Amino acid sequence: MRSLSSAGLAATILIGLAVCAAPAAAKSVKVSNKNDSGPNTFRAAVAKANADPAIDRIEFRPGKKLIRLETPVVYTGAQALTIDGRGAVITENGADDILVANGGGDLHLENIAFVEALQSGVVVNVPGGDTVREQTVSLDNVVLEGNGYYGLHFDDQSGGDGTGSDSASSLRLIVNNSRVTHNNNPAIEPAAADKDGIRVDEGGEGDVTAVVSLSIFQENSGDGLEIDEIGEGDVAVSVRKSSFSDNGSQPQDTSDLEDGLDVDEAGGGDVWVTIVRTVINGNQDEGLDLDEADEGGIYLTTVKMEASGNLDENVKLTQTQDDSASEGGIVARISRSIVNDSIDGDGIKLESFDNADDEGLVGTVFASFQNSEAIGNDSDDIQIEAASGELVIRASTVGEIDLSPGITLTELP
Repeated sequence: MRSLSSAGLAATILIGLAVCAAPAAAKSVKVSNKNDSGPNTFRAAVAKANADPAIDRIEFRPGKKLIRLETPVVYTGAQALTIDGRGAVITENGADDILVANGGGDLHLENIAFVEALQSGVVVNVPGGDTVREQTVSLDNVVLEGNGYYGLHFDDQSGGDGTGSDSASSLRLIVNNSRVTHNNNPAIEPAAADKDGIRVDEGGEGDVTAVVSLSIFQENSGDGLEIDEIGEGDVAVSVRKSSFSDNGSQPQDTSDLEDGLDVDEAGGGDVWVTIVRTVINGNQDEGLDLDEADEGGIYLTTVKMEASGNLDENVKLTQTQDDSASEGGIVARISRSIVNDSIDGDGIKLESFDNADDEGLVGTVFASFQNSEAIGNDSDDIQIEAASGELVIRASTVGEIDLSPGITLTELP
């Protein structure tokens, strides 16, 4: 297991913001034909990139154009590829998925929309292997809207509904100035369930890093953004100036309601999440849901976050581990944030349980609530269940508080 220190997390996020420079010998291909196939089409450009590893950029002719695909366009290259749509909108005319990438090359999408696919807008399947590497998918000014399944599925898990591989790769997702809305669209695929706006599935050894900025995740039938990490490895998420609102509002399985932002980590590894100037409102289960199973901790920092009006908890952090495990805990630092008016749950719920016994409290929780507000929630405004820990409230407005016996409360002006 590779635990991230605070310095390590910061370095990871800074690396995540970098864009690899093109090699000197790189080539680009132009797209000027909006047909499904033929010379100078999107399909032809990707086929050229598949055949020539020196091609690292596909660029559309400027001007918004609609492209309807009869079958998916499949990228099989191992080189990093940038696709700049220059305002192009790509949809299907019989295709299930719109763009599928299988070759392991980093994929950078810019100024392009993938809309109303029968299944997913973009699917990136991570190839198998024991080589330790990192694969990146980045979106910059991208629209993923109204697709029947996922807007984007970045998949390294075998089984389930994907074709991932449980490889040793780490996954890096960058979403900037993008819109992810109305995916898992029941008007297109009414029987589909639990497909998210963006889903990242990591299997085997490897970490997940996600950096989200200036982006909207709204009215997806599944989660707005879900990250599922099942092997040895950490999850590090940084969100800034974004929104996760009204996800799960369309028809879905009532036994599995959906969150705004959902992170599930199983196996050895930590969850590190930083949320700044972000709104997480009106989702059909939790607004922010962080779960960690096995050894490892959850570390949450929020600054100027609003998480209000969600159906269940506005913010929920759950740790389950063996009672003998000494690693991990929950640390939540909530600053200048609003966590009000949950419909049927707590404002903030922090809990640490024994894997074998949901009633057995384990772990340590430290929570600070500073210059913030938690009122009007349906149940408790702050609830903490763990073997030991402390809640510090400073210069804040808080209603009902429920602490298990091992948690001390310190209130400061």
